Amino acid sequence: MRSNAYNGGMISGKEGFKMNYASSEEMAKKWGIKKRQVQALLANGRIPGAVKYGRFWMIPCGAEKPADLRLHRGLPEKPAPPSFPSHDMRATQDVFTEISGAAAVGEPSLYSIGGLSYLQGDFEVAKQCYRKAGNDNEAQLRLASIAVAAAVSTGDYAFYLEIENHLKGIIKETGDERVQALSELALAAACMCVLLPGMAPEWLKNGDFLRLPEETRAEAAYMRTRYFQSVGDYPSMLAVAQTALPFCTYSQEIFHPGVYLKLMCAVAYLSKGRMEEAEKWLLDAMRGSLKLGLITPFAELLPMLGGLVEELLKREYPQYFDAVVAQWENTFSHWIIFRNRFTQDNIVVILSRREYQMAMLFAQGFSMKEIAGRFHISLSRQKAIMNEIYGKLLINNRKELLKLLPVYPKNSTF
Repeated sequence: MRSNAYNGGMISGKEGFKMNYASSEEMAKKWGIKKRQVQALLANGRIPGAVKYGRFWMIPCGAEKPADLRLHRGLPEKPAPPSFPSHDMRATQDVFTEISGAAAVGEPSLYSIGGLSYLQGDFEVAKQCYRKAGNDNEAQLRLASIAVAAAVSTGDYAFYLEIENHLKGIIKETGDERVQALSELALAAACMCVLLPGMAPEWLKNGDFLRLPEETRAEAAYMRTRYFQSVGDYPSMLAVAQTALPFCTYSQEIFHPGVYLKLMCAVAYLSKGRMEEAEKWLLDAMRGSLKLGLITPFAELLPMLGGLVEELLKREYPQYFDAVVAQWENTFSHWIIFRNRFTQDNIVVILSRREYQMAMLFAQGFSMKEIAGRFHISLSRQKAIMNEIYGKLLINNRKELLKLLPVYPKNSTF
């Protein structure tokens, strides 16, 4: 069944809104404006940390009322977020040395440069590293997950299709299970990024990482925590994250999943209402990352942590607040664009055959009662199935459903 509430990615039930979030109506009263004005601010992405899940908007209780833009015309633009080290070889070596406590040996690999660039929010450099590795199949496979995440963050669906086609060709042509697993891991990154856990490979759901190279298993463990988070299994998510963390040792190749696993621990504790533990894990992640400009993990998981990221940034690391929030604001609209395209292309995989047939009929204008009659089920069951379809697609109404389906006239066959 579909959950109808969300606690920074994980609360359920009415209690969650009391704990971390408020509804549009509650925030309208708090700010002294009309509910439709709050809804307009949400639609325009002007309330940082607000998350839409199913039919509900969840707004962090501590969110400040956005300024009325009509009163600020002619004011200077918001200052640019602080800049971070460039991604040349020396900068990468310096960051590695500070992270690991040991001097880097030789020039950093493309994987190191791509990973560091992604973590610092320079997604174009991360994409370029994937392309530069074109003649090195091993390097390109390792970079594929980073490149997929960069494509999502920039809304570059054409680039993602380029990666997807390449990886699917490898899976089809090679008999090497290790290479196949690496390719599937990169494709799974897209499913996890856009919250479609049903498309993840079975070996990832089950935690069977033996086919993967040892150095990639911590990354796979993080993706598995995202799978559990997407299906609402937070105890399993926490167990996987805490089990994998001791194996996250630093190496010459910088794309350390440890910071993400710490953030998932924070997410899990927040889901239980254990704020002290959530804060501890989040601060631990910030302590070793922000001084190096590694802002992407915090921007990516900002909505899941229900205002806690912003609170701790303001209190402990105010110099990075603008950078993290600005990155989230810049990438969220790209995420929406990418997710809609990805869902549209994979809708027959996301939905069962019967669900797809029902969705098509509903999009064509058939009533719930008419569809229930066609499938010989009760009206209440039909409504429940449509809610499940909306939940799988993360949409709210027929209008949004139409955007994801081919258009057929009513009474046509398909």
